[in-house]
Amino acid sequence: MTGKTIVTCCVTGNLTQPSQNPALPVTPQQIADSCLEAAEAGAAVVHIHVRYLNGRPSMEVARWDDCLVLTGCGGSRTRT
Repeated sequence: MTGKTIVTCCVTGNLTQPSQNPALPVTPQQIADSCLEAAEAGAAVVHIHVRYLNGRPSMEVARWDDCLVLTGCGGSRTRT
């Protein structure tokens, strides 16, 4: 390969449900852990869809913020 390659990982899928894949990360901690594991495996970019605890997609800003804080990528709250 002569060019550079950027590896992107979508750790949650879009509409994937836990019933389709029991390993699907659902909680902010699980999503953050999966993002960090993907980075350790060589991913330069991760793409996520946050979830409610039942696995359904969520657009709640607090859930995004939790994932950012837990990965160390930012967020509006200080990580404790």
